Amino acid sequence: KCFITTDSAERLETLVGQLKAIKEELAALSALDKLGAGSPASASGDEGEGGTKVVGIVPASDMLSVGMKIEYWWDEKEGWCTAKLLAKQELMGEVLTWTVQFDMDNEKHELKLNSENKARWRILRAGE
Repeated sequence: KCFITTDSAERLETLVGQLKAIKEELAALSALDKLGAGSPASASGDEGEGGTKVVGIVPASDMLSVGMKIEYWWDEKEGWCTAKLLAKQELMGEVLTWTVQFDMDNEKHELKLNSENKARWRILRAGE
């Protein structure tokens, strides 16, 4: 999008917006790294919000389906937040983003749930 326009002010504004999103993502990942044991890969048997059990292996996003519950690492302040998968956005058979609704405030967000950011999300298995 940055190169669609020749207006330098618009290009700068687009770039700054993209850099802010990257900065927030890196800050959240840094906080997650500091937790160490809180990463999904080592979370087998960990208890999530509401007494649900966290699945120990983070699957590929193609194993996700509408209606599933996940936990998503928001940031150092909020930590792991449970959410429900509402919809997926696909392009040519590839899932681009998921619409998720967080339990704590019912807000909906478009998130990438893929192998590139697998440290930030994990599937919940209810009732175990």
